[in-house]
Amino acid sequence: VWAVNKILAPEQYVKLWGYFHGIDIGATAPYIMGGAQIVVCVAIAAGFWRTLSYGLALVMHTVTIAVIFPSLIAPFVIDNGFPSNRNDAVALAAFAGFAALWLLRYRDVWSLDAWLARRRALQKKQSDQSVTAVTDAHTKDTLHV
Repeated sequence: VWAVNKILAPEQYVKLWGYFHGIDIGATAPYIMGGAQIVVCVAIAAGFWRTLSYGLALVMHTVTIAVIFPSLIAPFVIDNGFPSNRNDAVALAAFAGFAALWLLRYRDVWSLDAWLARRRALQKKQSDQSVTAVTDAHTKDTLHV
């Protein structure tokens, strides 16, 4: 959602970046960041380039945690009669999920990477079997001559 928002409403992201980081990122940076995040999100959903895509997601969310850290320390602050920091704690659960996803990336058997690895292994096995069959047939022909 945030990645798409960077493309649909980049001015909001420029203001957020300025507010949280004190840096003016310009008008084109949200488009670049949003596009890159969308690519990473699609790679994660497909399980493609697991080490890189899962790692990038963890790094991106680590930046989020660092930015909202003050609100995580004080989750029960009441602002105008409303607990303003309570929703930020959900970011910790997402962070734990990204960390677990990255740590368990090689056990992810339903990913595109795992499917491609199984397919390559099957093709190699079939190729090795056909080479063995041809070699065995050639050896038999040579012995009978």
